[in-house]
Amino acid sequence: MKPMHGLLIGIVVTAAVAVCFQRTDAQAPARRVVAPVARVAVCDVGAVFNGYDRRQDLNALFENKRKEATKEDDRRIKQIEQMEKVIKALKPDSKQHEEKMKEMQRLSIERQVWRQLKEKQFVSEHRLLMEDLYRQVLDAIEATARKKGYDLVIYRDSVDVQSTTTSELLNKIAQRKCLYHNPAIDLTRPVITLLNERYHARQK
Repeated sequence: MKPMHGLLIGIVVTAAVAVCFQRTDAQAPARRVVAPVARVAVCDVGAVFNGYDRRQDLNALFENKRKEATKEDDRRIKQIEQMEKVIKALKPDSKQHEEKMKEMQRLSIERQVWRQLKEKQFVSEHRLLMEDLYRQVLDAIEATARKKGYDLVIYRDSVDVQSTTTSELLNKIAQRKCLYHNPAIDLTRPVITLLNERYHARQK
């Protein structure tokens, strides 16, 4: 009987110790988990686009393309106008008049189709280049934020509240995303500098 009695006492003691530890854990204050503080910065993307040298170069490139297209369009217009003069000098019921009319119609249709295709080409090319520019801007913002230790970058827009109507003012208020920021957390200038450094380095 003694061995059995000793075993029962051991079990009771073990249970008592376990209950004691449970009470101690329950009574101990919970440890506070402190969340890491996120560092926030701002960036004016519109100002970045305007200050990016590559965008200025692309604007100049597209302007030259526009001028070349205008010259080509003027050439086609003159060709049609010359054909009109030739037609006026011909007899309306002559075979030559009929042939020149068909030729002028062909020139007019070709010009119209050419203008439509050229405009679509400009729009598509411009969109693709702007998408590429925006990716480069985002990459530069990320690189600058990481370098300076920021976790989040918010769009900062420059909005002129001066308006001609209340409706215009309300629209500007609704569009504004950043209401206040400390100038020390503005990444706009460093991002522009990084973009231009990368752009000119690729040109070398």
